[in-house]
Amino acid sequence: MPILKLDDHDEEKEIEFELDYLQSLTTQERFEMMFKKTKEMLDLLEKSGYRNPEEEFTMIPMERIELNPRVCNGKPVIKGTRIPVSVILEQIAGGESWDRLLTGYPELKKKDIQAAVLYAMASLDHTEVRATYV
Repeated sequence: MPILKLDDHDEEKEIEFELDYLQSLTTQERFEMMFKKTKEMLDLLEKSGYRNPEEEFTMIPMERIELNPRVCNGKPVIKGTRIPVSVILEQIAGGESWDRLLTGYPELKKKDIQAAVLYAMASLDHTEVRATYV
């Protein structure tokens, strides 16, 4: 990520510069940058002696999620399929078990479902939700 260094330390200009840069990136590039930074932070924590017992659930296996404008209108899908992440989440929210999903979609693996859930979690963690009043 480019860094803007100002002699007079104008925080507003620095923030504006960062926002302009982030908005110039594609969704895939922003997600990959977020994924890379998360991995760097976890590596630093591990080097400092911190170890998360559920480490495999912390990282999003991006090799399993694809964002391609030519596949399902650019919606996130399980890589190599046309199964949108939203379909998996919708079925889980509807009470469908992972085993049943795996039976219904034989091309899916357990790690694909896990990646879909982690992708949704990461997306929500980086979304601002505001209450609206009617």
